[in-house]
Amino acid sequence: MEKRTIKRNVILLGLVSLLNDMSSEMIAPIVPGYLIDVLRLKEITSGVIVGLIEGCVNNFV
Repeated sequence: MEKRTIKRNVILLGLVSLLNDMSSEMIAPIVPGYLIDVLRLKEITSGVIVGLIEGCVNNFV
């Protein structure tokens, strides 16, 4: 029997996917504060934008 090994590209792809998921999870809580403090949007506008983002994420998962 041949010994099966995981290819280097598969491991690198998994690592990149992990880092991408971690970065998107870290940025999500910061977005509302950025919209309100830096861009000076009203809270209702920030809520609508964040709600649209969450709605899109939930529809594609």
